[in-house]
Amino acid sequence: MKKFMLGAAMLSLSAAAYCAAPEAKVADVLNHKKDFDGKEICVTGAVEELDARVSRKGNHYFTFKMTESGQMLKIFSQGDPSFKDGQKVTACGKYEISRTVGSQTFHDEVSASTNTITVHAEAAKAETKAAAPAVKEDKKATAAKTEAPVKKETKPAGK
Repeated sequence: MKKFMLGAAMLSLSAAAYCAAPEAKVADVLNHKKDFDGKEICVTGAVEELDARVSRKGNHYFTFKMTESGQMLKIFSQGDPSFKDGQKVTACGKYEISRTVGSQTFHDEVSASTNTITVHAEAAKAETKAAAPAVKEDKKATAAKTEAPVKKETKPAGK
């Protein structure tokens, strides 16, 4: 277990070292868009609506919504994701209020490299446990549910 935690800490440190961008809260970015526009940032939050696709040219890419304290910021990256919905990640990349690619315009989006997205393994496990608490049942009630039902005999009416 200690080796796993050490490895996770080293991975987080290496991602942070690779991305020298300042850490920012999702709410701060959205509330002060002009201050962050065009700048490299790192944001941390939970992954929602992960959508992996392949472009017409055959390029793999994915998008997801990063949520933190009820605020949402869209993240774009090329390649294939190494995480899934519900996990906590840190993504580092360039934030843009508005970006046009071809005929499409994207708003409030961070363009992150796949090697700058770090999965927080321990936090994801804790969130999963919190989301699905163990259910304790009464042993007597459980036994009653598993017993075969007793058939009642019925007498014909009027006899």
